[in-house]
Amino acid sequence: MKIKLTLYLSLFLQGGLSSWTNICQNGFHTQNDCCKMDINGVDMGMERHEYEVMTDKRDYDDQRSSCVFQSITDPAHNYQLVTLESRKEYTCVMKWLLKEKGNFGPFYIGLKADSADFMKNFFEWEFPIRLEDSVMSYTAWAPAAPRGAGDCVYSQVGETLSTNGLWFDNKCTDLLPSICERYPK
Repeated sequence: MKIKLTLYLSLFLQGGLSSWTNICQNGFHTQNDCCKMDINGVDMGMERHEYEVMTDKRDYDDQRSSCVFQSITDPAHNYQLVTLESRKEYTCVMKWLLKEKGNFGPFYIGLKADSADFMKNFFEWEFPIRLEDSVMSYTAWAPAAPRGAGDCVYSQVGETLSTNGLWFDNKCTDLLPSICERYPK
């Protein structure tokens, strides 16, 4: 673990980060193409949020650590594996991924259960922005999922996938890419 932490820190300090995208500002043809305020002017879950595709394949814990450790060199932001706290954010992020990456995945999202705590198939967002958002307000499970396959969740996008953007439960030890999300503190 010490070696991994040292490696992550050295990469961050050397500027080994990939690019972040604020999909509300520059993810589509025009600003706010996808991201809009509700009729009361309230953000629908992603204004000033930025997303980074982490293409290195790692297990869930390594992906989460790699994402969260970025806050060490950037105290102005919170970091987490992508937490799709609204249907609007889910739709926008999946559309952006499909536009940018075409066929991509499977990749981890920040939704997790804890079988060790007798919570198998009870999934919650691991690091929600607001505590009350840890319980999902909507789901995008694939048919017959969750199926008890594991405590972590992945999704994938692809124009011809019949399960485009849907969620699957899976073992946390599988080596997959992920999406990291950051937002201002």
